[in-house]
Amino acid sequence: MKTKTFSFIDISDVHLGHPNTPTEHIIKNLENEFSTSVMMEEIDAFFISGDMFDRLLNFPDNNVDIIESWINLFLRRCKKLDIVVRVLEGTPSHDWKQSKVFEKINTNGNIGCDVKHVTTLSIEHIDKFNKSFLYVPDEWEPEPDDTWKQVKDLLSINGIDKVDFAIMHGSFPHQLPPHIKVPMHDPNRYLSIVKYIVVIGHIHKPSVHERIYTPGSFDRISHGEEEPKGYIRFNLFSDDTWNVEFIENVNSKKYKTISCLNISIEEALEKIDLIIKELPKESFIRIEADKEDAIIVSLDLLKKKYPDYIWSSKISVKKSDGKELLVDMRAKYKTVDINKDNIFNLLFDRIINKNIDSTIKDKCKILLNEVIEKC
Repeated sequence: MKTKTFSFIDISDVHLGHPNTPTEHIIKNLENEFSTSVMMEEIDAFFISGDMFDRLLNFPDNNVDIIESWINLFLRRCKKLDIVVRVLEGTPSHDWKQSKVFEKINTNGNIGCDVKHVTTLSIEHIDKFNKSFLYVPDEWEPEPDDTWKQVKDLLSINGIDKVDFAIMHGSFPHQLPPHIKVPMHDPNRYLSIVKYIVVIGHIHKPSVHERIYTPGSFDRISHGEEEPKGYIRFNLFSDDTWNVEFIENVNSKKYKTISCLNISIEEALEKIDLIIKELPKESFIRIEADKEDAIIVSLDLLKKKYPDYIWSSKISVKKSDGKELLVDMRAKYKTVDINKDNIFNLLFDRIINKNIDSTIKDKCKILLNEVIEKC
């Protein structure tokens, strides 16, 4: 009979500090899932694949105390159960390298948990499991091709052609509609150098593509995310077979869009009343209708009738052919956070793309390094 030899949990896109879903709610769900769970007693490692935070948090934000208290409890639990913890840096405009607080609390509290905040493109071999892990933070390079070149260099430096697992934050083409044009990784490249599975955070909808697993966001933080929320668990067995389970966070915050297009105000109110009965208080409800529909004008009345819910509207517009088109604002560009870890590459990439003598380029490289080090 085969036995389990290695198991881990991966969560991503927790977005603590989000302006919509309260941090207290997310923390409560983290506790529900990972406090006294039998599952925690059966795993060896716990990965957070980016975007633990939603925005930069500072004192006196009340969320800071709540977050630090939970991290303290979580690390003590992992120490007691001998669970290795790795927290990958996610999107710079979300995480802001705040996950270093995991290491800070671990050190200051003398907890002794095996925890690391991973901020660089790197390969780690964890001797305890005899397994290797590739870590790819979000926006490591502006172009995924450049990141891939560095991945190949890392493999060569480590004298290997494969790792056991890849923990990433970013996106692959299968995760987004074809018309979305943002830098994306090539799935075949990473599948070719990973023995078991690739886990990638960033896109909030869970998905599976061959051996690429996206856990999606742990909780629900906005409309348009009505799919199940949760996390994944990987299990490796003694015969080298494995499986991956998606475990739903059934208590995730409810965001419900109610379509009231092409129906009367009476029908809309009846429809809303029926749906409201099935939703817990403090759910987010969005009314979808034409800007001239009476239900939009009645939104303030709905807020008064159901004060325990958070209300908003989604206005439709009409194409020239009369067909309805829902307004969908999508990002037209992707920002790159400039920090001490990537500024050299960003600047030197501009130099090497110029038609400049190689000797001058080498001198520029030395001078640029000196300037950055002094700054």
